[in-house]
Amino acid sequence: MKKFACAALSTALLASMLAACGSSASTTPAASSADTSSDTGASSTEAAASTGAAADGSLHVAMNTDIQTMDVHKTNNDYMVPLNIFDRLFEIKTNADGSTELEKSLVEDYTVSDDGLTYDFTLRSGVTFSDGTPLTANDVKYTFTRMLALPDSVQTLGAMLFFNCEKLASVKLPAGLKEIPAQFAMNCPALTTVEGGAALTKIGAHAFFACTALATMPFPGTLTEIGDYAFANCLSLTKPTLGADVKIGENAFTVVRK
Repeated sequence: MKKFACAALSTALLASMLAACGSSASTTPAASSADTSSDTGASSTEAAASTGAAADGSLHVAMNTDIQTMDVHKTNNDYMVPLNIFDRLFEIKTNADGSTELEKSLVEDYTVSDDGLTYDFTLRSGVTFSDGTPLTANDVKYTFTRMLALPDSVQTLGAMLFFNCEKLASVKLPAGLKEIPAQFAMNCPALTTVEGGAALTKIGAHAFFACTALATMPFPGTLTEIGDYAFANCLSLTKPTLGADVKIGENAFTVVRK
């Protein structure tokens, strides 16, 4: 599958998901009545209590906020649940020393063009959805198209979507986008222009941190919050005049052009 731009790759690495894919189906047979006794049942209950798992084998996890949506294309804030039931093109592996590296998942191989703008993905064979339908390149294309175009997304664009894209020069925000997530285009030294954004209400922390060439950025009247360090070290950006009700985070405009 050809011609994914830098935005597509970053999204693939960090946020894109395909519903319940897997290369093979596996089931764990239920224990027969001969396998269980009152003693075994008591032991299982005690073990469950010590680990936090329920006696029926389920795991109850406390959340500090309500989940906004179970549609993973509408937000990346509620990632813990879908992380365990969806497969991604790549996984992020954390090493023992704390460093991270990419690990192929649904992708078998990929190549990058010399200019860094085109990525060719070869999908792993034998992967099917939960209903047995084979995974195809069209499914991946649909995933990106849907994720970037949903009008009612809680968060249409992914965190770190353009992180460290050295040659990224401009970004056109989708119509209706309300939130630019954290570290959205952090450390993109060639980025000069961000267009669109007429419906923006929030710009996340470090969203454009160290975008030293950024000179054009929308600050619409709908804006209510700008996160910490959102435009820190944006040396070419003129600090905007914002309404008194806009919440401005710590050092949001540190070292910008006055």
